[in-house]
Amino acid sequence: MAYRVFISSISKDIELARDLAQRLENAGAKVFPVEKSATSGERIETSFNRGLREADEVVVILTNNSVNSPGLLSEMGAAYSLGKRVTPVALGVDYNDLPQSINRENYIRWSDLPMYISSLEKRALGSILTELESSDPYVRNNAYIRIQRDFDVGSPLPVKLKEALLSRVADDGIPTGMSPNAYDGERRKALQCLYREGNWNLSKELLSIWLNTSCGLKLSQVMIAFFGEPSNAQGFDYILETLHSAVGIPATTLRDLLSVIETHHSLNRTLPIKQVPAIRRIAKEYAEHENLEVQEIAKRILNILNLD
Repeated sequence: MAYRVFISSISKDIELARDLAQRLENAGAKVFPVEKSATSGERIETSFNRGLREADEVVVILTNNSVNSPGLLSEMGAAYSLGKRVTPVALGVDYNDLPQSINRENYIRWSDLPMYISSLEKRALGSILTELESSDPYVRNNAYIRIQRDFDVGSPLPVKLKEALLSRVADDGIPTGMSPNAYDGERRKALQCLYREGNWNLSKELLSIWLNTSCGLKLSQVMIAFFGEPSNAQGFDYILETLHSAVGIPATTLRDLLSVIETHHSLNRTLPIKQVPAIRRIAKEYAEHENLEVQEIAKRILNILNLD
């Protein structure tokens, strides 16, 4: 499960809460929506109880607006009673003005947030980063599964996690004891995790790296993995065109592509609309190829596209 953080604040401090939420998400935490967690300041809202209960950690924003807020203090008390890790963060509040109920050993100033966030990042990402570096392929595979499960599609990945995944993609040295196919498969998993960001500029850069460090056939495996994923339509098209222009599309790649198209068709699944034009364009060209096997495969692909 993702490391979940609940930010306790009042509506007057919503901009501070948003800023903090962004920083914590960049560090790998999943933050309960601050627009829902900000209290009016007068009382604790029962709708927030779920966020408090499910949180691994609670951060309380204390300002001159909120330091004496009954609702905020009640929320903080509820967090303590639930056994949560609670960290009050003070901005513009003198130490002597902090309520007696606050655990003063844990409170930090807003200016000390970078140090706090660094420690939270270790709690949020520590196990995943450790798993990615494991020598056990099953442990590493578990890390990729967790990333795909815990981080939302289209949301930025934490910087350290992105760096770790990039290193798996860009590194062209096969570790001792690992077969080329297994290593290539692992790099493909890392690329799929990076694709979840939806950052096409980053994705295109990664695919360029892949093309420069792997043969076209390996790159084609990534293309096949992304077939049918609407959010990866640009990536699919880019790989298809890159293979075509750089190394030519091998018969084995066309055969793999035909296989996934036939599977979609046999299961009465609609082919991905955004990916069909690129497939049709390439298939038409290869239907005139000098290699008879390539011709036949390309014609079968066109036939299915015309039927669908």
